[in-house]
Amino acid sequence: MATTTLTQNPQKITVPANTSEHDIDFSNILSDSEGTALIDWVSGTSVQINCNGVAIDSATANISSAVTKLLLPVRRGINVRYKGGAGSEVFNITILND
Repeated sequence: MATTTLTQNPQKITVPANTSEHDIDFSNILSDSEGTALIDWVSGTSVQINCNGVAIDSATANISSAVTKLLLPVRRGINVRYKGGAGSEVFNITILND
């Protein structure tokens, strides 16, 4: 599992060229203990994304050309997890401080 640490807000993420699970550390962007992540699909197949600290499975929500945006509640200390359908998918993530 590779971890991407956000350095910009919003930031473009390119899924590594595999179908493994990866995560995003947004702790230096989130100014409070809770907030919202706006996920916006850019290209590629689908990307499954969750924010509850559990492994991604078939019930995990995804973004794709059919569903291009997703809002997720985020909490400091629990990274956003993602997994691409084929690898090399691209999406933007914006952390909104509530």
